[in-house]
Amino acid sequence: MSFKIVRKYFDVVPLFRYKEIELKERLTLIFYMAGFGLSVIAIITTFLLGKPFWVNTPNLLLMLSCLLLPFLYPNNFDKIVKIVLYSVAFVYLPISYYINGGHEGIGILYFLMVVIYFNFFYEGKKLAKVIGSVLTLYVVVIIMGYIYPELITYHINDTSRIIDMIMSFVSISIVISLVSNVIFYSYRIEKDDKEFLLKELKKQNSKLELLSTTDQLTEVYNRRYFLDALKSEFDHFELSKIHFYVMMIDLDDFKIVNDTYGHLYGDEILKGVAKAIKSCLREHDIVARYGGEEFSVIISHDTLENGKTIAERIRKAVEDVKYRGKNNITVSIGIVKNKVNDTLLGIIKRSDDFLYEAKGKGKNRVEGK
Repeated sequence: MSFKIVRKYFDVVPLFRYKEIELKERLTLIFYMAGFGLSVIAIITTFLLGKPFWVNTPNLLLMLSCLLLPFLYPNNFDKIVKIVLYSVAFVYLPISYYINGGHEGIGILYFLMVVIYFNFFYEGKKLAKVIGSVLTLYVVVIIMGYIYPELITYHINDTSRIIDMIMSFVSISIVISLVSNVIFYSYRIEKDDKEFLLKELKKQNSKLELLSTTDQLTEVYNRRYFLDALKSEFDHFELSKIHFYVMMIDLDDFKIVNDTYGHLYGDEILKGVAKAIKSCLREHDIVARYGGEEFSVIISHDTLENGKTIAERIRKAVEDVKYRGKNNITVSIGIVKNKVNDTLLGIIKRSDDFLYEAKGKGKNRVEGK
């Protein structure tokens, strides 16, 4: 029976679920258990110091409230704590101030702790009203203690006063340390979570950027990226006057390959051609799948080699690749060097014209200037 009562109590007061609950609930639980713990300590201290029994009345009421309220409100721990908080703020602490030495005691520190705790539960106008009411009450309590010192029950001796101050100081320090630890721990966890999410977001953005600029089949750049890169080359040329080359590359008789061997085999060839082209370029040169079986290349920022020499190297590299151990494929290439007053569409058209010239002259060749 007693076990069921204890279990029911902690079903409401989430002491054993401390790590599972949110920040506000943790702070709420700390206040609630602190109220109960401090009332028990006060009862024991008062008894050991030989103070009159009636002095323990506020402590006993607070302790009983913490024990019984969870059974009266089994589904609303937040309400229970607010009841305790208001009771402590407006009844328990003012009375305790007078029966524990007044301004010679340490009750003012408890006043400050309660003021802090109201900030966890309220905000805006509600907070201003509550804090205003509490501060007004405490100022009146302190002034009344000075005007009517006979209202205060002073410590029976210096030893009693020192023990009371030490117990109060240690108790309050523990509570404030717990509250600070919970707040800063939650802040660190939240900060770590945010940093993790930002890293994941950057990774996902990088993947999306890659997907938006890469041809998924051949894993070279797509047409969109090629056009952006070509525009950048023109911008660079305006500043540096360093020329660059553009190639249009088309697979010869690729439709026949697809019709004869199927599209999967065609995909295999497209991957092989893309790989062969990349092997002939520098790291900062651009190769893109322009569309279908057509690739485009930018030889960036000029080179010591003639562009047609590089194009010829590409043509030979593609021709040398054997697919499934026997078949190979050839490409026709049109290449041009940019010139002053050139345009993006103009340079593409000129290289494309040379591509068709290569096709017309028998394929598997390079044309351009």
